[in-house]
Amino acid sequence: MIGVRAPMHASESPVVRAYWLVPDIEAALAAAVESGAEVAHPPMELAGLGRFAIYLQGGTQQGLWQV
Repeated sequence: MIGVRAPMHASESPVVRAYWLVPDIEAALAAAVESGAEVAHPPMELAGLGRFAIYLQGGTQQGLWQV
């Protein structure tokens, strides 16, 4: 599956974000934060699709996905 969306406002830059499939999103996000990442979006349920979270680290955005 791939998701594409338009910028939400004029000053938003285009982003390419990989999503990593993980068995436990809470533990994976905690490990990322422990290694210096900043949470950009906490875990959230998408009905029928699973849960996602986004973090920032080293100048990039990374996503986590749990089904």
